[in-house]
Amino acid sequence: MKDKEQNFRGGCRSCSCTEYAFIESSNKCEECKCSVTQHDLVKNGEEMLVYRNAEAGANFVIYFAAANFGVWILMVGALVYMKQTGMATNNSVMGDRGIGDLSYWCGAAACGFVMQFMAVGFFTAKTPERKAITGVYFFLLAIYFLTYILFITRATPTWIGNKGSITDPLRYIEWLL
Repeated sequence: MKDKEQNFRGGCRSCSCTEYAFIESSNKCEECKCSVTQHDLVKNGEEMLVYRNAEAGANFVIYFAAANFGVWILMVGALVYMKQTGMATNNSVMGDRGIGDLSYWCGAAACGFVMQFMAVGFFTAKTPERKAITGVYFFLLAIYFLTYILFITRATPTWIGNKGSITDPLRYIEWLL
């Protein structure tokens, strides 16, 4: 990663840290707390290539999670369309979930709360790996959050399963992705 002077810094000479992680408030590495001068200055492109490959891999992971989120949106859109147009009325019920509604409210609140931290972590991440993991968690929590909101509003159909139990197809789509 780059230091304050925009020079690429590699591994640390005094510990096992593999890459310099920049902190705006000091010249120390965020990972190992060593001075910036302990990290090798990268003059050739070899370590820059490693950094760029890590960044490209992180971007792929984020795009993959975003694509999964897009597929989930399309599948849920189909369920909402089925409910709104009456296509799902053959075997559809409006089941009373009882205390389940309270658990959906609590789950949605918790997911919304944690999503805020994941968004902050994504935009303030110093390394590509941290950016990737917070991005994936953000999209995963967005799926859970929106699923709970759709359960609360009963925007998708609820069917009676083959053994007489109430089945939510949205739950299976949530588990699928």
